[in-house]
This record gives sequence, structure tokens and C-alpha cells, in this order.
Amino acid sequence: EYDALPKIGHACGHNLISAGTVGAALALKPVMENLPGKVVVIGAPAEESGGGKVFLVERGAFKDVNVAIIAHPSNRTCVAARALAWEPLRVKFFGKPTHAGSSPHEGVNALNAMIETFNSINALRQHVTSDVRVHGIITHGGDAVNVVPAFTQADFLVRAGTVERLAEIVKKVKACAEGAALSTGTTVEFERTGPIYEPFKGNQPLEQAMARNLEAVGVPYSMGDSQVNMGSTDVGNVSQTIPALHPLYAICGPEVVGHTPDFARASVSEFAFERTRDMAVSMALTCIDVLCDAELL
Repeated sequence: EYDALPKIGHACGHNLISAGTVGAALALKPVMENLPGKVVVIGAPAEESGGGKVFLVERGAFKDVNVAIIAHPSNRTCVAARALAWEPLRVKFFGKPTHAGSSPHEGVNALNAMIETFNSINALRQHVTSDVRVHGIITHGGDAVNVVPAFTQADFLVRAGTVERLAEIVKKVKACAEGAALSTGTTVEFERTGPIYEPFKGNQPLEQAMARNLEAVGVPYSMGDSQVNMGSTDVGNVSQTIPALHPLYAICGPEVVGHTPDFARASVSEFAFERTRDMAVSMALTCIDVLCDAELL
């Protein structure tokens, strides 16, 4: 992975993901002539929104790959983290402009429709399962304060623990917007702005192999389970196709969370570099286990 976040940079540590992955490959290179198999490094852009790995899966990048391994910086070290499915949804409302002071009754307010949509989604949250997340931002709220907004737009991410539940929640979110359009006299359009990310499917034998190697390297860890959530990732789509390993590893204390300026600063710390080196070694050792242990493979 080698993208970053707008305005705050490497607040998800993809700089370290790239370093750790390349580091693992470089550690393996001197011994590969003695190992039965091949190791490849696959660069994957646009994990934060564009779903680079989704397209890599669809276009055959992993068709000859038996196992995929990647490690993600975090505020804790957890071998068996999981990720939610997501769908990116854009909502657009269309109304009618008019002078907001002298003739507001002539207008149809697209911003009112958007605000009602957010209010309806807030009401929906009480009646969904605990794995569901719905969050959005208004990307266009109008053009001038004295003109009734004729067009508004918002981008949402809808998340859930399964693709099936995700589809149900997306349908409900759209119903919130359709109800807002009906009540305000606007029209609404929907656009899926990127691919669906599938939930991460864990692999217990791979996770146990990684745990043994973290112990050998001296990295403290917890195993985790299906309740340990790492947000969403297009690695989920890879894991639904082939066995995949995606541990989290601590580069900072638990008080620092991802997608913040503090985490971006942590991602260029000496401690982060040292821990990424340790993870690179652990990933390399796990690759050797897979290549040399027929039962594990």
C-alpha cells in the first residue's frame, strides 16, 4: 500500500506498510535459492478509497499466488484483526434556486433535503447491529448564503460485518435520502463512487505461524478475534480469494488513533521504524514457514 490521506499525510502508516513489505522481501532474497517456491511483491495503490487491490484481484494479479501477507501499523499489536465490508455512496439532491430573502417560497431547498438525510441516518443508528457504521460529509452545500441551494452533495461510507448486511444497510440509507427528497420536493440521485470492500477473512494456521514468529523476534502481541476491528480494507477482497494474513502492529501508545495528525507523526518515529523492521523479519519468517512446511501450506 502506498497512498496517504488528504491534508494529514501518512496518518494510516502506509509508508511503513511499504517499507515492511519490501523489507520482508529483501530479507528473503538471499535465502530464496534454498526455498521451494517464489515470493513476489505487489504494489497496491489507493487503499484509502479507490480499492486498488479489488482491481488487482479482478484482473488476475493473485491468480498464481497461494498466500498473501501484509502488516498494518496501529496502536496495538494484534495478529487476528478483522475488517468490515464497506460501500462508498454519493448522494445528490436537486432543487430550485431563488432569492433566499425576497422570494424563498419560490425555491426548493436541496440543503434541507441533505440535512434531513443526515437526521434520518442518525435515527437509523439505534436500529442496526453493532457492526454497522454509517458516516458522511457534505461536499457541496450550496453556492451563496442568499440563494436557496439548488444542488447539494454528500459522500458516505456504509460499513457492516458481511456483504449481505451491507446491502441491507445501503438500502436503508438510500430510503432515508428518498424520504428526505419526498418531504422537501427535491429529487435525489445515488452514485457508488468506488468498489465494495469485502470483510477480511482470517486464516488461523497463518495467524498461529505469525504469532510464533513474533515471539521469536520478541514482539509482544495479542491474538485477537472477530471482535477486533481494523476498519475496512481492500485486503478483505484478497482474503476472500486466497488465504491472507493482515496483523496490526503497535507503533505508538493506545491513546493515539489512526487517521489523525498524531498517528502521522508516529509513523515517522524511530520506534515505528524499529517495529516495522521487526515485522518485516516476522513476515519473512512466516513466508519461510509457508514455503517449507507442506502441512501448513
